[in-house]
Amino acid sequence: MSGKQEAYKSFTVDKVIGAIIKQVQAIFADPKSQDILEILKKERSLVSPTTQDQINSRRNAEKVLGPDENIFRIDWLPESRTMTVQLIGKDDSSFDDSEVLTGRWQTYIDSYVSTVYEQHDTTEGVSSSKVRSPFLRRNLPTAIRELPPNCISQDGLEIKICVRTYRLFFVSKTEDFMWKISTKEETRKAMEHLRKREKLRKKWLEKSNQPL
Repeated sequence: MSGKQEAYKSFTVDKVIGAIIKQVQAIFADPKSQDILEILKKERSLVSPTTQDQINSRRNAEKVLGPDENIFRIDWLPESRTMTVQLIGKDDSSFDDSEVLTGRWQTYIDSYVSTVYEQHDTTEGVSSSKVRSPFLRRNLPTAIRELPPNCISQDGLEIKICVRTYRLFFVSKTEDFMWKISTKEETRKAMEHLRKREKLRKKWLEKSNQPL
């Protein structure tokens, strides 16, 4: 061994091999591990496993391990030659690939749109206890209820939504605007109010500039 770094690497190889051998012995000695291995072999024998196949594999593993044991998901990424390990909770989804997430997101959007345009109570999958109306209809003036105000608006604000968490992210340099077109009477009242304010301002300036 030529150096400390090379010697350390070579010295730890036997420990890694010993740990692997112990794990293999535990798998062959434990009946539950044997059942899990058979489930894995059955899944690997499928040419193109579907989403339902993944759900069935997880359910079978939960039956073997029992409700108190944790389930881990191990993925091998051949492009980067890395392995990921994920602890799957009791309520976590069995899969999180992009196609499944996109489908779930599209279902949520369709349900939300039907809620708005068909006047349903709540969006499918959203508890009614979590729904809060930000505006109260009883606070709207009677004139607005009967006849909407004359205004110009443009919907230009863009958002991005994370399909995993449904968090909203606003896109920079995009915005909405609304401009209310005033009537002649409203314009006259506004100008009169401005003249009064200007008169009070000039009066205050004159009083402030007087010598003490």
